[in-house]
Amino acid sequence: MIFIIISVNIVSFLSITIPSALSSLFSYFSIHLTLFNKWHSLNGI
Repeated sequence: MIFIIISVNIVSFLSITIPSALSSLFSYFSIHLTLFNKWHSLNGI
């Protein structure tokens, strides 16, 4: 019974943590890509 409660807590924790981590990674990479593209367009490369 305790094991079931622990596993449910882990699953809910992962379902909360993984999407937020993925979204923060995605925003981080998109910011870097836009900065990279702006830098290249400024330098004309």
